[in-house]
Formats: sequence, structure tokens, C-alpha cells
Amino acid sequence: MKEDNFEKYILLGIEERISVPKQIENGILILLISLPLIVIERHNFLFLLLCLFPTLLYLIFVITVGKGKPIEGIQYILYNGIFSVSFSWELGLIGIDILLHLFSGKERNIIICVVSVGYVLMFILYGYIIKNQINKKDDYGIKNTNKGISFILFGVLGVAVARTFLNDISNRKALEILCILCFFLSYLTLIGIFNIYKYRYLMKHQEILLKYQNRSENHGSL
Repeated sequence: MKEDNFEKYILLGIEERISVPKQIENGILILLISLPLIVIERHNFLFLLLCLFPTLLYLIFVITVGKGKPIEGIQYILYNGIFSVSFSWELGLIGIDILLHLFSGKERNIIICVVSVGYVLMFILYGYIIKNQINKKDDYGIKNTNKGISFILFGVLGVAVARTFLNDISNRKALEILCILCFFLSYLTLIGIFNIYKYRYLMKHQEILLKYQNRSENHGSL
């Protein structure tokens, strides 16, 4: 039963698809998040590259894999991973940028260490949650209920940014809260990285895909 549940988790999302308009919408979303950093840090070449990397990665994937068509099947799983990681990356960069401007010296180093440990702990937590679900559920019933969550989170972030800059751009407390919020949302969306693991696992274990395809064909012929 545990093996069956694991396969169901690995295959979760393989029946989904994402339309071309949705791909474009998500691309614009990532670009909008990175745009403020690109403008602010345009003279910092390294930071500029880090800002552009997720956007370029997403665009290259959509162009080369989507090719103007809906993305589905195993490619959809990889798409989810790339989109979530790109989203998390940009939010993390915003948090780091604010952190670097607010703090200095030993205090900055300590906070960077805490943030880094936070990412490691989130990996461990997500791994534990997934493992616990696989071990305990007789029927792995998790659905893709996180559709649109990124847009909701982005809305929350947008409100926070607007309030900060409209009320008092020099307000240190507001920037500190925004920094924490960015890292928090970055931690949340990071769970999508497990989709990349699922894709790599499926590519290495083609027998799971073959079993799924045979099962789908048999079900369709009934």
C-alpha cells in the first residue's frame, strides 16, 4: 500500500494541463515581481542577473516545451516546479534586498544565517509532511488545491508593498515587516520544488509512467 501511495504522489498532477493564456499570465506575474528589483538594482550586475534568472528560466521553458500549446502530462509536473521555484526565488530576493539595506555588520550576518536555516527547515518540514501522507493514507487523495494560491499570495504582497510605499517609504518597521513577509511567502511557495523531484524520478523510472499509461488505456476501453 505504501508503494501504491508513493506512485500516486509521484503521478499527482499528470492528468492536469495549463493553457497558453495561463502560461502567459504566470509569466507576467513573475515579471511583475522581479520588475521593482530590476529597476532598483539595475546598476548591480550580479543582483540584476539573479533577478532575471527565474524570469528567463520560465520563459525558456514555456517557449521550448509549451511551443504555443497547453502544457500537460509529465511536463505539467515540471512546469509547476519551475513556476513555484521562480516565484519563491523572486520573493526571497526581495527579502534579501531589503535585508541588505536595513542591516549591516554582525546583525546582517546573523539574520542571513537565520533565513538560510529557515529554508533548510522548510525542506525538512515539507519532506516530513509528504512522507507522512504517503505512509498513513490508504488512498492518496491530495488534489491540486493550490491553484491560484500564488496569485493570492502575490495579492497579499502587493498590498503590503503599496501600503509601505504609500504611507512612509522611510518607515523602517514597515520595511522590516515587508522583509519578513517576503521570506514567509518564499518559504510557502518553495514546496513546489518537489515537483521537479517528481519529474526527475519519473524520467528515471519509466515503468511507473508505462503502468499509468496502461491503466489509463484499460480504463478508457471499458
